[in-house]
Amino acid sequence: MDGPENFMVDNSRAEIKALSAVYPNSAVLLCQFHVTKFVEEWMAGKKVPKVKQLNKMFIGVMMAKDEETYTARLLIKVYKTFVILCDI
Repeated sequence: MDGPENFMVDNSRAEIKALSAVYPNSAVLLCQFHVTKFVEEWMAGKKVPKVKQLNKMFIGVMMAKDEETYTARLLIKVYKTFVILCDI
């Protein structure tokens, strides 16, 4: 493999694009802080009710230790709550 296996970056599109171009076989991962900040700001901009509650659930999904927990948290907690709160 050429280059590192992973890179951790903030939400800089230029940085992501540059790393992907130079190291196409490396994974570019976003910092959890920046992901949660982006999601919270996006939901607030969309006027989603209970942004803090949803963001807390979203963090729980991100912190899942295995695929089964991830799927359960995503489908049961976040998606269903989002649909109910947003009246989708």
